[in-house]
Amino acid sequence: MPLPLSTCHVGFEAAGHPPLPKLTPHSLRRTFCSLLYALGETPPIVMQEMGHTDPGLALKVYAQAMPSRRGEQRTLRALVEGFDPETPAVVRDAAVAAR
Repeated sequence: MPLPLSTCHVGFEAAGHPPLPKLTPHSLRRTFCSLLYALGETPPIVMQEMGHTDPGLALKVYAQAMPSRRGEQRTLRALVEGFDPETPAVVRDAAVAAR
């Protein structure tokens, strides 16, 4: 039986780890959506993933949440995909295609 979000931090802290940030299903959903925009996904793709019907609302709320600085998108994509940002694109693309 899964632990509710309100108590999952107890064992983590008991093991001597710092407290986890307060997470809710909604905050995780917002983070996911903001990451999609930060990674450069198009509004129609993000809307499909999130089940949104109003592109104006989606862009207003989420696209502004994670401003992207030069070079940040490459690093973020590497983090999400599990690659070092210095991995040559041809190696990274071949590994992703093989999944």
